[in-house]
Amino acid sequence: MEQYNEINAISTACSSGLKECRDLVVELYSQWMKNPNNNTIHPNLRSTVYCNAIAFGGEEEWNFAWEQFRNATLVNEADKLRSALACSKDVWILNRYLSYTLNPDYIRKQDTTSTIISIASNVAGHPLVWDFVRSNWKKLFENYGGGSFSFANLIQGVTRRFSSEFELQQLEQFKADNSATGFGTGTRALEQALEKTRANIDWVKEN
Repeated sequence: MEQYNEINAISTACSSGLKECRDLVVELYSQWMKNPNNNTIHPNLRSTVYCNAIAFGGEEEWNFAWEQFRNATLVNEADKLRSALACSKDVWILNRYLSYTLNPDYIRKQDTTSTIISIASNVAGHPLVWDFVRSNWKKLFENYGGGSFSFANLIQGVTRRFSSEFELQQLEQFKADNSATGFGTGTRALEQALEKTRANIDWVKEN
């Protein structure tokens, strides 16, 4: 119970942006970087520590996590690292990570959608992901096929925060530009995204 409370306290401190969180995660992560073969971070704390250490850190911290991800033998550990890699605040690092999602040697095909959505959930990453999806839609569609790749989740994840006329115009343009390619399993999600964006615009106007 005491350990559970400690994990909760650290997670809360980190979500509140407290300095204590920063000091702790940076210390825990740097200890692991010094001794990569001995990860003493509690398994229940790893997602929090990894994400925040990468957010507070720079290229060195990100590259270390990437190497650990590439060498991970446990799927659960690999998933924690893959998600945490999306926590970076550096635009160029996030753009590089996005480019990796097109390479199945780097990111498994079945993990592509969730990786892109993880980056989109990062405030720094969201506009990058929308640009990436628009620029690479045809390639994504051809690489993964309209049915096997979860285009519905991708469209929902990328457009969730849309609430401006400009974003609505971009979404309508995206639909027009890719009508020949199609949207596969994302066809309905795209229509829903357009509806939701219009509703969000109306809500913003009224409030």
